Amino acid sequence: MSLGSKIKAFGLKNFTSLGEFARALDMSLPNLSAYIHETRMPGSPFLAKMLALGCDLNWLFSDDKTNDATPVNNALTYERRIKQLESEINRLKEKLKSIEQLTKNK
Repeated sequence: MSLGSKIKAFGLKNFTSLGEFARALDMSLPNLSAYIHETRMPGSPFLAKMLALGCDLNWLFSDDKTNDATPVNNALTYERRIKQLESEINRLKEKLKSIEQLTKNK
């Protein structure tokens, strides 16, 4: 499995979409795509973000042919997921406030 394939596998295993994965990496989807398609090689800032998201960098750079994108530390994955859910809850609350205001005006 190539480096780009492993980056994609990790993203799809741990996020609902590559777009969500790109947001977690604080980058655009086209930039992430460059790593996935190996037109750009990851540097230390990208790798530090992958590590912070729970990616096993040894697996990422190994010759391992499996698609086992198991995070190094599940606590990091849970913490990240909790933050994602809290963010989604806050977005939904804001939408509900907007809907409430619209219905009051009618």
